[in-house]
Amino acid sequence: MSERRWCGPGYPEWEADEDGRVYRDDVEVVPYVDRQGYRRVWGGGSGPVAVHTLVATAFHGPCPDGMVCLHWDDVPDNNRPVNLRWGTKRQNFDDSVRNGRRKRALTSDETATRVVELRAKHELLQYANGTWGPHVTTGVTHDVTLT
Repeated sequence: MSERRWCGPGYPEWEADEDGRVYRDDVEVVPYVDRQGYRRVWGGGSGPVAVHTLVATAFHGPCPDGMVCLHWDDVPDNNRPVNLRWGTKRQNFDDSVRNGRRKRALTSDETATRVVELRAKHELLQYANGTWGPHVTTGVTHDVTLT
C-alpha cells in the first residue's frame, strides 16, 4: 500500500498517495478528466481542484506565491509526487519545449542570424538567375551556399 499524506490546511479533508490518487474523508475519489487532459476532483464549495495540486501540496508543501504545479514529463495525468514540483510559468514553458510539446521561440540574436542567412540565400538565387543586385557579395561574405 502506498504512503498517504495529508494535503494540508488549504485542503483539510484531502489526502494523496504516492501513486497520485486522492482521498476525501478516507475514501478514494475518482477524478474526471478536463479538456486539457488534467485530472480534477470536486472540492466541495471551492469547485474543481486539480489532482496534481493536491498531490504536490501533500508531498512538497503548499504552493509558493507566484508558482504553479509542474509535471516534469508534461503528461497531465501522471500525478505521482516524483513527477510534480512547484515552479514558475516560464519553467513550465521550458519543460514543454524540452519534452517536445512546444517549439522554442528564437532569441533576437538567432533571429538576426537567420535573417542574414535568408537575405544571403536570396541574393545568391538572384545571382544564379541573372537578376542579382548590388549586394550580391553578401552571400560570399557570410559564407552561405545554396543547398
